[in-house]
Amino acid sequence: MIAVRLRTLWIDRKTSRGWGAAIAVLILAVAGPAAATPAVFATEGWGFDAAGLAGRPTFSIDESVPFLAAGAPGSAPNLDIELIGTTNICVLTPGSSVCRGANPAPTGPFSVLVSFTVNVLNPAVDGPFTLMLTSLVGSLGYAPSEVAIELDPAIPAGLDTTAVPAFVFDGELDAFVHVRDLYAPPTTIYDYVGWTVQQGSRVVFRYDVLTQLRGSSYPQFTANAVPVVVPEPATALLFGLGLAGLSLAGGRRAGDRA
Repeated sequence: MIAVRLRTLWIDRKTSRGWGAAIAVLILAVAGPAAATPAVFATEGWGFDAAGLAGRPTFSIDESVPFLAAGAPGSAPNLDIELIGTTNICVLTPGSSVCRGANPAPTGPFSVLVSFTVNVLNPAVDGPFTLMLTSLVGSLGYAPSEVAIELDPAIPAGLDTTAVPAFVFDGELDAFVHVRDLYAPPTTIYDYVGWTVQQGSRVVFRYDVLTQLRGSSYPQFTANAVPVVVPEPATALLFGLGLAGLSLAGGRRAGDRA
């Protein structure tokens, strides 16, 4: 499930990295290697490996931009943004186009489709913002190399979601943007993936688990939001053409992200 709730519009960055609400997300698993481009979490545990993110509409932010907290309802106290519906996941096993619920747990590699609606709780967030996935929750036993976010996922032909009636799917997945966090350049730069959204936006994305379920826990992610910023010149046109209408905003804190 993905729960995002913003506590305050401006949050101390020093605590924002660990404070982001945990989002437990189950994403469609597809058989064999995915044909889509994956975003792999950085080995340091915060952000993503920059390799493979080239060509995405890109925003650059620095340490002056605060983080907002986002997550599934009840995932953390005082959320700024709720991600409603994140527990209603569609799980796909290799080669299957039929959704299954979280239980019984799959064996071996699998994928998950996550669908959620953005609900803004913080009245200071009154327009579009950028919602982003920032880290993999490490306490559940998944290594960064074992979970990948599909940036250009393929939808299995004849996808059947009837087994998960609460899963809302309108036939397509939402495009990602790339957020480069120039925290202390050139030594510290974090890379995140996310969406530009607003109140009521629906987001659907997919992630792959490349090993197997750890115990009974699906991977969880932290999510933050920041005000919408102007995309870099090279990607401004691409952003305008492909991402209009998508938004999931987050605010950062003004301190350290660690």
